[in-house]
Amino acid sequence: SVLQSLCNTIKEILTNWKYPNIATVNFNSQYQIYDFTINGKPRSAHGKGIRAITYSAFLIGLMDYCIQYNLPHSRTIVIDSPLTTYHGKEQGNNNKGNNNREEIAKDMQDAFFKDLSGIGIDRQVIILDNKDPNQGLQSKINYIHFTNDKFRGRQGFFPS
Repeated sequence: SVLQSLCNTIKEILTNWKYPNIATVNFNSQYQIYDFTINGKPRSAHGKGIRAITYSAFLIGLMDYCIQYNLPHSRTIVIDSPLTTYHGKEQGNNNKGNNNREEIAKDMQDAFFKDLSGIGIDRQVIILDNKDPNQGLQSKINYIHFTNDKFRGRQGFFPS
């Protein structure tokens, strides 16, 4: 029941992020698998982008679960490039899964940022990504754009 509760939390997060056609999230505890399935399909069978989005949902879901049940958690998560590798719908009829080229779903990206902009003040999610939240959300979050230009804006993560 603990794993199913976590799966329900992850499904809710993915639904908020407009993950396409999500019906079920379950956990497969078979030896050498030990991972989530989405709509009955192993997470590992998806492309790199879907795996990044679902892993981000897992991290946030785990933090939410721990906070809800008073379990230890730092309440801080750092996620690197959850959207850059996500390219939306698979193109072509290649059945190899991981090799399919994916195209970004703008509505999913916007929903991702919108959902995370409403996160409680008792937790922190740091996202490093080449995708930017829309202008309306940038003023509601601590948004820092790295310009790679020492004369304009902030050049990078570490000051030069």
